[in-house]
Amino acid sequence: MKKVFLMMFLFMFALVGCNGEVTEQETTEEVYDNYLSIVIGDGSHSLGFNDTEDSLFELIQDSEIHLEYDDTDYGPMITEIGDYSQDAFHWISFSKNNEMASVGLDQIDYQDGDVFEFFENISTWDQEFYSIQLNDINETSLIFNVDGYDVLVDKTSLGVERLFVGSQYTITGHVTTVNENVVEFEVSEIVPDFEYISIIIADETHHIFYDAEIDKSALELIDESDIELDYITTAYGPMITRIGDLQQDDFHWLSFTVNNDFASAGLDTIEYQDGDVFIFTEEISTWEVSVNAEIIEIGTDEIIFQNNNQVFIVEIVNLPDTLVFTDLVVGFIYDLTGMVDVEASNETVVFNPSSVELDVITDFTELYDLEIGEVFILQFKVTFVEESSEFGIEIFAEDINGLSSTNISGNMSYTSTTDYIFYTIPNGYDLVENNTYIGRFIYQINEPSQIPQITLYEQNINGETLENVIVE
Repeated sequence: MKKVFLMMFLFMFALVGCNGEVTEQETTEEVYDNYLSIVIGDGSHSLGFNDTEDSLFELIQDSEIHLEYDDTDYGPMITEIGDYSQDAFHWISFSKNNEMASVGLDQIDYQDGDVFEFFENISTWDQEFYSIQLNDINETSLIFNVDGYDVLVDKTSLGVERLFVGSQYTITGHVTTVNENVVEFEVSEIVPDFEYISIIIADETHHIFYDAEIDKSALELIDESDIELDYITTAYGPMITRIGDLQQDDFHWLSFTVNNDFASAGLDTIEYQDGDVFIFTEEISTWEVSVNAEIIEIGTDEIIFQNNNQVFIVEIVNLPDTLVFTDLVVGFIYDLTGMVDVEASNETVVFNPSSVELDVITDFTELYDLEIGEVFILQFKVTFVEESSEFGIEIFAEDINGLSSTNISGNMSYTSTTDYIFYTIPNGYDLVENNTYIGRFIYQINEPSQIPQITLYEQNINGETLENVIVE
C-alpha cells in the first residue's frame, strides 16, 4: 500500500511546478529576424527568413502560396502562382520593390523588407496557333477556340473565302484585348489546314474535303459525299444522269465546268486541285430526240404530254401535216421525234415534233416483256365475249398475226395457272366479236385468285379518270 501511494506522489510531482501549480508543455515556433512580402493580385503573403541561403524561389515553394512551374534551360519558369496562370494569351512576371525583375526567382537577391509583386500579363507579341477549330461565324467575327477562350477574329478585314465552321486553321497575329474568356485577336495570316473542292449544283454549294495523299477521282469524291449522284457506265466513261436536283431526261443533259472552263475530261479522269470549283448545269438538248409520252390534255392551241412526271407542250400548229389531229386520244401513249424549241422553252419544254405515232402493241409476243403494273396501248381483235364475269366483260382476242390470247400465258413474265389470259373490260363497253379495237390496259394480278390478266385501265399517268380508253 505504501508503494502505490509513493508512485502516485511522484506522478503528481511531475505535473506540478515548484509553486505547486499544474503547467502545460511548452511549444516553440521558429522566430524570424527578417520578413519579405509577396503580393499576388489583391492578396499579400509575408515570408520570414533568418538567412538568404535559400533562393526566393525555394522560400515561395516552402510557403502556403500555390506555385507551379516548368524547368527550363534558363531556370524555373512560373506557370501558376496564386490565382494567376500562364496560358496561350497570358504570361507571369514579377517586380522587386516596384522595379521589374531582371533575373529569375531562383537567382534574384532579397533582404528584409523587400516587396515582390506578381503580374498576369497579356501576350501582345505575334503568335501562331496551329490547327485550331473554327467554331462559329457571326456578322462581324470568326470565333475560334484556344485553351477555353473564344478567340474573335474580325472577318471584315480578311480576304479568305474558305471559311467553314468545324474546319481547322492556322492563324498568325496578336492579341488586342482579353476580357474574361473572350479574346480579340488581330490576325495577319489565316491558312486553312485542309484541301477541298467546291461543287455547285443550281443554287446549292457543297464543299468536299479530301486528303491529297489519297488518290481519288472527282467522281469518287462526289460519290462518297452526301450529294445524290447517279451515273451510267458507257464506252466513253461514266455519264452523269443525276446530281443533286439536276436530272438528265429526254430534253436535258448534264454538263459541268471547272473554274468556269468547260471540262475537257470526265469526272473519273479530270485533274483537280485545292480550291477548284465544279459547276453543274442542266443543258437543253439541241439535237433531234425521240420521246415516249402520254397525252394528258388536248387544248385549243396545244397538246400537253407527260413522261415520267416530265411535262412538255406540243403546239397544234407544229404537228406534222401527215398526222390526223382527231386521231389523238387523251391517255394514249405516243412516240414522238423532233427538236426542243430552245427559244420558247423555259420552265415547260416546248417540243416541235417531226413525227407523232401511236405507241401501240399489235403483236401479242411483245406482251412477253411486260412487267406487273405496266401500262400500255394494245390493238386486239375480239374473238369471244363473256358477259357473266363479276369483274365486267371478259373477252378473248387475237393479234394482227392471228395469235390467240389463249396461247400466250406460258410466255408471260408472271406464270399463269390457266392456259389463257383474260382481257377484262368494265361493264358499259359494247365490244363486238370480229371487230378490232385499241385500248389502254394494265398488266396486273387478279386478286384473290392470283390469275394474271390484262385489264382495261381507265386512269392516266397522274391517276385521273379518263373518259375514253377504247377506240375502234
